[in-house]
Amino acid sequence: FFFGFVVRCALWGGRTAPPGLFVRYVNSLTAGAPVTCHAMANLTEIQSEEIEALRSIYTEGELEVLEQPNAPPFIHLIFGDDYVLSLQYTAAYPDEVPPIKVRSRDGVLGVPKAFLEALQAHLVQEAPALKGEVMVFMLVSLATEWLDGNSLQQFADKS
Repeated sequence: FFFGFVVRCALWGGRTAPPGLFVRYVNSLTAGAPVTCHAMANLTEIQSEEIEALRSIYTEGELEVLEQPNAPPFIHLIFGDDYVLSLQYTAAYPDEVPPIKVRSRDGVLGVPKAFLEALQAHLVQEAPALKGEVMVFMLVSLATEWLDGNSLQQFADKS
């Protein structure tokens, strides 16, 4: 039995998985929810493919990818006109959740700190369910949905 944890190595059943192998374990304790293991060699390829897809969806003004030598890239993505989702891929992304930050866009005033903290907490809470698959677009979708159901006024007194 595999208890819902993500196996980050290329070992499977005592055998070494071939490079590039995508192994999907099914955990019977979570009603068949898949748990994934990507061969480490493919993780940077998965990250590159996700960045390319994001570049085809968002404009240069909405998406900023900061690439550094020998380090995973940072992503800053503007959504809802006033907010920025920032994250840095980790060496094991998408098999682990990257650190997620939400802030108001430069020059945008009057966004209560409690509002941004609640939005970030929502994304951090939802992100583990997305492990094993690329998640930046889905995080933006979840953030946009959260914005639709919450108003700044709800949080104005909490800051």
